[in-house]
Amino acid sequence: MASQQIMCNVSSCKYNSDSRMCSLSSIEVGNTIPNAQNMHQTECASFKSE
Repeated sequence: MASQQIMCNVSSCKYNSDSRMCSLSSIEVGNTIPNAQNMHQTECASFKSE
């Protein structure tokens, strides 16, 4: 499998590197409401505050 980059602009996350990249090798994505219909109803469940 090819290496992937996870772009992220959440500067308050522990895993954010240089405010542009996630340093985790994989992330878990969740939803804020059942049956999400757009990106605003989803979230990175791997987020950890600094």
